Amino acid sequence: MNYFTNTTGAPITFTMITSNNLGSDSNTRIVSSSSGDNVVTTADTWATSFQNFSGNTSSDPRIGHVFWGPGAPTPVSNINFVDGDDNPFWVYSITLAPGQTKAILNFATGQGTKAAANAQAAALDLLSPNATQCLSATELGQIVNFATSTDLSIIQRTARRPFRSSRPARSRRSAPGCSDCSQPLSASWRWRVERSLSITLDPVKAERQKIEAAREALRSVRSGMSLGLGTGSTAKEFVTLLGEVLARGDLRDIRCTCTSKQTEDQARPLGISLFALAEISPLDLAVDGADEIDAQLRLIKGRGGALLREKIVEQQAKRFIVIADESKIVERLGVGVLPVEVTPFARDVLEKRFAAMGLTPVLRLRDGQPRITDEGHLILDVRVPGQSDIADVVADIRKLAGVVETGFFPVEATEALIATGEGVRRMTRGA
Repeated sequence: MNYFTNTTGAPITFTMITSNNLGSDSNTRIVSSSSGDNVVTTADTWATSFQNFSGNTSSDPRIGHVFWGPGAPTPVSNINFVDGDDNPFWVYSITLAPGQTKAILNFATGQGTKAAANAQAAALDLLSPNATQCLSATELGQIVNFATSTDLSIIQRTARRPFRSSRPARSRRSAPGCSDCSQPLSASWRWRVERSLSITLDPVKAERQKIEAAREALRSVRSGMSLGLGTGSTAKEFVTLLGEVLARGDLRDIRCTCTSKQTEDQARPLGISLFALAEISPLDLAVDGADEIDAQLRLIKGRGGALLREKIVEQQAKRFIVIADESKIVERLGVGVLPVEVTPFARDVLEKRFAAMGLTPVLRLRDGQPRITDEGHLILDVRVPGQSDIADVVADIRKLAGVVETGFFPVEATEALIATGEGVRRMTRGA
């Protein structure tokens, strides 16, 4: 942690450069980043690297580097983190009022595998209690490269004591997917938000919760239904389970359409019958994951790149169930990026317009090249300013020609199944 205090009588602006000596120039390799590739840009909140001393890329220790958290008032302004350079650095531009103190946090964790390093780095996108337990409330408020105005205060509060709702008790019944326990189906969303912000899921637990949510959603499927199959890691679990029950003969005559070529490639070998959307719409049910879910059942989706097809398919469904683990619950949409799908012709002008709107646009890349969607478009990832509601920001974005669609899903979901450590909790619109 680095503290900076302005002891002068006038505002000052300066740059802070953080560097990390990794040990060997030619052997430094980028493993991955928060945007899903091995190219590190200012849009990334973390990256992992390793030292290939022996030529053995499977056993060398990995290092997870955390630069800043989503929604931070002071993100990285410049970064140099590339293969073959043992002195990566990242830059913050900081302005201090007279007498003001600000702090920058940076984290690095050494792990034995890529997965472990990625998980440790990603976990610190949102600070967990054990990362801040030695800090006072004043010190927490001085941190500027993590979102402290809401997130850290909630974490600090829930770290001290569990939340207890002041609402009257509701009728209770056995919660779907929760063995030997009883949970209210419509639990307080204040509980969900505060709990999700105070929990860091390890990869094994997160994977287990995704499967639990997918299994609960499968209970809504009946023989003869038409289904929309989503895209992403949680939707993938649902597709796998669907293939298993079809193979056993527990379900029959299921007709499906997919939100991406990726899901099509998964579904076909499982024996799932696929059709064009127009052939089977309106759909009886769509099941998909989400990147962020708020208390109004509004979503951010599309960080997997399939936002346009997802919205088309899910708007054709009579019922759309969102499946997710508890880490996807947020107090305010925009903790991470909002994907905006744009035409290639409009990319440059839209980048300029988005930048002028304070949205910090970054072109989505894959393997160092622009990510091309299934519909032949590009994706610009933007940031929702902290003082703005996402609906207002999206309304302004949609006014611009060349914008095809955004990852904001305000009304599409009819319910959400959220897997937690205590079982699967259900949220329905208007509950």
